[in-house]
Amino acid sequence: MSTPSAQHPAPAPASAPLPAAQPSPATAQRSSTPSRLRLARGLATAAALLTGVVATGTFDTDGVNATPNVVAAQWEAAERAGTQVAAADLEVARTVAEAVAGLEADEAPTTFPDLVLAAADDHSHTGVTTSAGLTDLAITGDRAIRSAAADPDAATQQYVELQDLTNRALTVTDTVAADRADALMTGSRSVLTSVVGGVSTLLLLGLLVWLALVTRRILNVPLLVATAITGGLTYVSLNPAALPVQYDQRIESTVAAADALQEVRQTRSAQYAQVMGLGAADEAVDATAETVEDLDMPAVEAQWAQVAAGQAELSSADGAEAQLAAIEQTQEQFARVEQSLSEHVTTVDVALGRSASITSGLALVLGIVAAAAAWTGLTRRLRDYR
Repeated sequence: MSTPSAQHPAPAPASAPLPAAQPSPATAQRSSTPSRLRLARGLATAAALLTGVVATGTFDTDGVNATPNVVAAQWEAAERAGTQVAAADLEVARTVAEAVAGLEADEAPTTFPDLVLAAADDHSHTGVTTSAGLTDLAITGDRAIRSAAADPDAATQQYVELQDLTNRALTVTDTVAADRADALMTGSRSVLTSVVGGVSTLLLLGLLVWLALVTRRILNVPLLVATAITGGLTYVSLNPAALPVQYDQRIESTVAAADALQEVRQTRSAQYAQVMGLGAADEAVDATAETVEDLDMPAVEAQWAQVAAGQAELSSADGAEAQLAAIEQTQEQFARVEQSLSEHVTTVDVALGRSASITSGLALVLGIVAAAAAWTGLTRRLRDYR
């Protein structure tokens, strides 16, 4: 049997692929640092910009607010509307009281319709949809004036209805005025601002520390600037007194004068109502004296003191005609008080809304500057790793 041919050697088994080299921890950290820097840059920029936006006061937890100049206009309109309503009530009270006292009706056209129309026009600029019941007030007041000469008793009852309508209307205007004044004084003082500004400032501070540890550089000046601006915006938003423009003092002064003017007119109406036999006005006169005293306007306080002194004679007078005469004796002093307060209310600083708009716009600009600084600072560190 033949010898078999030489056998070929068996093929060597295929070698297994070598495992990929694993990066060292230091290399992995260096490769992930740019990604973290980019994330930090986005967070820092967004936080700084968002703080500037909410610091404008245009946004609140309730949604989008009116701009400061619009808020100022709404506040002024509400204050004027309230004083006009009180003036309209006083006009009707005087007319009916004169009829009860037996005086002939004034042939001059009454100013009541003009006062109600002025109040309605002012109220339409407050941003509130409700009419404050001015339509019913106008109808009832006009009815009382028309029936005063022919039937004083009926006119008195109609004036009682008018008092209720007046109080309802003043409740609406007072509420709107107080709300708008608060919005104007507080500006961006809100839960939203405190939360966003506080969180953003803490975030930027944290990034400052983290960046110093990662890059081994003690300070990042642009990011520090962004942090300072964000913290400053938050502080000023929560403490407007830190601004050189004292909104609170200027607004509160006007609010006090407007409220006093409204109260003075209502108290005068109460004196005329006393002539109608609808109760004494002693308490109203005393309360108004305290209100006027708080104004820190000596001339007005002195004039009202004479009006208040005349209340004793009014209460002691016998008969409607004598009571009306007692009221008329202090008419000159009352007119001076009314004029002084009216001038104070109507001379509201027209630049108030403009100043508020400037500070609001400045907050937005500072927010943009802070965002740009945060972006710049972190971009520099990112370039170091590239």
